[in-house]
Amino acid sequence: VRVIAGTYEKVTGPVKELVIDVEYLDVHLKRGQDLAHKARKGYTSFCYVLSGEGGFGGEKLAPGQLGLFLEAGTIAVQSITDLHYIFVSGKRLNEPVAWGGPIVMNTRQELDLAFRELDEGTFIKK
Repeated sequence: VRVIAGTYEKVTGPVKELVIDVEYLDVHLKRGQDLAHKARKGYTSFCYVLSGEGGFGGEKLAPGQLGLFLEAGTIAVQSITDLHYIFVSGKRLNEPVAWGGPIVMNTRQELDLAFRELDEGTFIKK
């Protein structure tokens, strides 16, 4: 397990100074290995499979598939084959979401402005 952000088993990842409490792990399991992730109350977690197959909380996932976990508890992972996936868990913001392709904002008006700025070349502020 490689920690990208957050802390896992007393190891803290290199990505720091994030706005929300998040755990981001890059996980490699050999065939037949198990791992359990803690999903805390008030957090949303997901596992995204990069290669291999595994059982995630009772759901079988293959490359390109994502398992979303909204409830607190334990997410049990069992590798069916050699398995590579990312695990991300973050505290819910409880804010409205306006989503348009690669851009996520809070309102439709903000999203429209972001796309207008993208078209005009002014989206990235320096």
